[in-house]
Amino acid sequence: KGYMGANVTSFTKGHRPANWTPLETERVNRDGYIEVKVSERNPYTGHPTRYRLKHQIIWERDRGPIPDGMIVIFLDGDKMNCQIENLACISRAEGVRLNQFGYSKLPSDLKPSMMGLVKLKAKAFGLLRRIKE
Repeated sequence: KGYMGANVTSFTKGHRPANWTPLETERVNRDGYIEVKVSERNPYTGHPTRYRLKHQIIWERDRGPIPDGMIVIFLDGDKMNCQIENLACISRAEGVRLNQFGYSKLPSDLKPSMMGLVKLKAKAFGLLRRIKE
């Protein structure tokens, strides 16, 4: 009874746990985004691998790094469509406005107009804010 040390035969050399997955494994998170396992150190835990969002990986591979204060969105609103033609890099302020106006629920023919309107509103709000300061 009491404290017992680890059993010598509990962990054998080369044993892999049941939940082990190889690199480049894809999964869908609870928000519906595709995540990919990459060999990149996790800044939160220090583990040598982590999961990153697939649309961000594709954007960085084709267009370079995502600038600070910017996000990558899906133009058609489908989180499973990770083709580069369907991705756009916008500011967080524009992302907020898109969510306020229900961009993902709009018909596809109205989405380009809404994107233009949101860019205009975000720019106008930024200019008004600078004037007040």
